[in-house]
Amino acid sequence: MDENVGRRIAATQWPTAVDRGLRGLSETADGGKLWWGVAGGLALTGAKGRSAARTAMLSLGCAALVANLIAKPLAGTARPTAPFQSSRATRRLARFPRSTSWPSGHTANAVAFATATALVSPARGLAVAPVAGAVAFSRLHVGAHWLSDVLGGAAIGAGSAVAVDAVRRRVAERHAGSSTHADLPALPDGAGLYLIVNPHSGPDSGPAARLDEVVLQQFLAAIPRADVHTLAEDDDVEDLMTDAARSGRYTAIGAAGGDGTLGVAAAVAADHGIPFFVAPHGTLNHFARALGLDHGSDSLDALAHGTGRSASLAEVRVGSTRIPMLNTFSAGVYPEIVERRDDRLHQLPKAVAAVVAGATELAGARPTRWTVDDEQVEALSVFIGNGDYGAPGAPLPGSRVPGSHTLDVWLLGVTSGADDWSQRVPGVRRRRGATTLRLDGAERVAVDGEIYDVPPGRAVTLEIRDRPVSVYAPGQDATR
Repeated sequence: MDENVGRRIAATQWPTAVDRGLRGLSETADGGKLWWGVAGGLALTGAKGRSAARTAMLSLGCAALVANLIAKPLAGTARPTAPFQSSRATRRLARFPRSTSWPSGHTANAVAFATATALVSPARGLAVAPVAGAVAFSRLHVGAHWLSDVLGGAAIGAGSAVAVDAVRRRVAERHAGSSTHADLPALPDGAGLYLIVNPHSGPDSGPAARLDEVVLQQFLAAIPRADVHTLAEDDDVEDLMTDAARSGRYTAIGAAGGDGTLGVAAAVAADHGIPFFVAPHGTLNHFARALGLDHGSDSLDALAHGTGRSASLAEVRVGSTRIPMLNTFSAGVYPEIVERRDDRLHQLPKAVAAVVAGATELAGARPTRWTVDDEQVEALSVFIGNGDYGAPGAPLPGSRVPGSHTLDVWLLGVTSGADDWSQRVPGVRRRRGATTLRLDGAERVAVDGEIYDVPPGRAVTLEIRDRPVSVYAPGQDATR
């Protein structure tokens, strides 16, 4: 069967563009480079996307280990020879692999990545699957593998993903409910709550925008005695929240909006020691989800019962600009992926745009030299989480683990430096427990998904604020 399939594929005349595209895809997937980019794109789609990216890269690493270090030496099969390869130059690899043939390592990597993504998030897995399928077929198209090699690699990849995902689920169960919980004043009908609403958060138009508005109005109807203020064009969020916190009229202050609005409001609440209420609304609600506030009903239940959590807040200084940071900071490839996704691929579905942007940017990425707290490093990207983004032994950043009040610093695609940082997989370094950090050499950074240009020659500093904020969130029992 292998020979019949090999001859058919070699004899089939494909358009030159298809030949070059599949050859380029196959070469881009060498060493997992393609999948680093796709993982970066997935990470832009929220907490679930970061979890999918982490699980997918761990699965890829497991599949590569089994395929290349165990299966290939044991099998020792020969690769296809000239009769089973096309004579067209547009289909030939620049460097034909010399390792044994079974199984296909490229296919193992691709299927492991796609399967793991689907196990964490079926919708994201659907976006990744065509890329994985194209990589697998490309190995047949360029004559590097037999069909049995590809099928064997697919089996190893799928098995690796299932095993890694099972471990992920056990770790998630062990860390559930690990944050610092707080008892807050119960405000079942909203009496004593000052709430600002950012009408510009969320979809701009269309059915999604209308649905978002209906959901928001239903949410507000559940707290009829709250003092609700809808932001006008010239309103300043910080001034409004500060006046409310100082007035003595309110027991709690809150905001309905995306992470940008929430960051400013949460900082005011922390500074004045007043409980903070989060109303999930807008395009980015990573902070809310990290606290277990997946739906508006979660926020309302917490407000009615007076349950809450203590959450750390960070601040980023870019030149003379101070930016509240609820979730994450990044420099290097990641901000470029964000810009490409939002500016050049905005017409695509967000998950698809993120995957395409990640693969495109990483394909041409080069390591950048930075100075991190006076230590010179070279890496593709710097990722910093407000709190731990992954368990202490995690090899890659993932979902936020509640309860940590320090910075979680990751270097991705490291080529030099950071030798004393912890390392679980090649090219990735991690340093936990910092409360301040200085970064030199960044030209552009992303803070909670917003892009900021760094003035030439200026450093970027990050620090955990002295005071955490008490947020209305599900109680201990609800998080398990």
